[in-house]
Amino acid sequence: TTTTTTTTTTTTTTTVVCVVVSGGVVGDAWLATRPAALVQVHYPSVHGAAAIVSTMFGENEYQGGRLAVTMYTNEIVNDVDFADMSMRSGVGRTYRYYRGNKILFPFGYGLSMTTFSTRCREQWQPRLQVVCNVTNNGTLPGDTVLFVFRSPSTAVAGGDGGGSGG
Repeated sequence: TTTTTTTTTTTTTTTVVCVVVSGGVVGDAWLATRPAALVQVHYPSVHGAAAIVSTMFGENEYQGGRLAVTMYTNEIVNDVDFADMSMRSGVGRTYRYYRGNKILFPFGYGLSMTTFSTRCREQWQPRLQVVCNVTNNGTLPGDTVLFVFRSPSTAVAGGDGGGSGG
């Protein structure tokens, strides 16, 4: 008699997604290196849990998002005097003034399941308008958010500098 033995090896992979529900930014380098994905939800409201789950399991038609803040490493507390409310002092604060190197994820960082191309132009009628054409170049439906930043021009004679600051 001949006996045949078959051995089957099964390998399982577990994907870890870290969902951070917080009132503000949580800066920890562990978050940037350990989980396969990081979802920052801030204040998700009463329907937040259902929205998070349906997004994570691909049940939403449009998936993606962008950070509305800059996420810093926890070492930033050593570089910033939090008693000084100036945005420009020291290494600065926010996406606009920060000049340090302790950023985990920059303002506007995010994910989309598709790709977009954008063409924008400025026109004055009678104030500055930014007109953009956005094209979904990918195979999946999606949406995106445009971040438009412009510094006031000093070359505009007799005007208000091209728009209000901010």
